[in-house]
Amino acid sequence: MERRISALEQRCIPTPDLGRLAIICPNAWSDQDRELWQRSEILHDQDLHDDLVEKYSGHRPGRRPGVDNVVIVPAPQDVEDADEATRAQWRARRA
Repeated sequence: MERRISALEQRCIPTPDLGRLAIICPNAWSDQDRELWQRSEILHDQDLHDDLVEKYSGHRPGRRPGVDNVVIVPAPQDVEDADEATRAQWRARRA
């Protein structure tokens, strides 16, 4: 997986100052964090958005106009509909 992410970073992120590519699945997060994610999207709260990306990817996204280094990949529907403990197990298996 790390090799694939590195290859994507080389193709998609033109400058190294933008940092690592963050691949996240917000629909598999805890109930509270899913609500915070929706709030950050609605209110365009970039700090909250970046805090959540950092919490779940391990690094803070870089910022530059026109360049995005966060990829949102939805978790399967059964994971999204599951309870928090099941979603946590699914995230742990992916890490």
